[in-house]
Amino acid sequence: MVGHHLTCNRTFKLTEQVCLQCASVALQAAGWKEWFCNPTAGPWKRIKINGVPDSQLTRFGKKENRPDLIAYNKTHSLVLVIEAKDVLRKLVAPEQFSKTQGVFTSVRRRIRQLIRQYEVLQLPSARELKILCGYLFPLQEDSRFSTTLNGLRRMHQRSGSAAEHVLFVVQRKGNDLYVLFDSTGCSRTTGATLAKALGGLGKYDTR
Repeated sequence: MVGHHLTCNRTFKLTEQVCLQCASVALQAAGWKEWFCNPTAGPWKRIKINGVPDSQLTRFGKKENRPDLIAYNKTHSLVLVIEAKDVLRKLVAPEQFSKTQGVFTSVRRRIRQLIRQYEVLQLPSARELKILCGYLFPLQEDSRFSTTLNGLRRMHQRSGSAAEHVLFVVQRKGNDLYVLFDSTGCSRTTGATLAKALGGLGKYDTR
């Protein structure tokens, strides 16, 4: 299996937080900068972008919906805004899906506003920056997994979201955990750029 991986106890359960930490570690190993992470009982309150001061725009309210992870790749001018769940079917539940789309929309708007407002020299312009939606979940040995996965793709396409999307799948192989990606929800150009930006992460084969 190609890609960055973590070693864990064989009985370790693939919870949402485990998947989130796997993705965070894998992205940083591939050269991405973590702008925000939403761990349980962690420092989730603000987006941290070098050169952008703390402000109302960088902070999330206690009851405000927020993403699980925001990561930035400087070389390819990409931002990932990721929603994680411990079971794929939770992402396609109507109420959760609607909430997720609202978070994607508000965070994209917020990031572009921050970049325009503070004109950070080391960042691309708001127009040049490509912000992608990401869904993160563990691979399941379930006959309905592929059907649910295709359902998530269709729901995103029908949602009217202008953003391209990426699927991140955490797979267990023995004591190792791998983070795989599927960029079929992106244009060919974006998908090729993303593959370069993700470095050693393996591609998830949906066949």
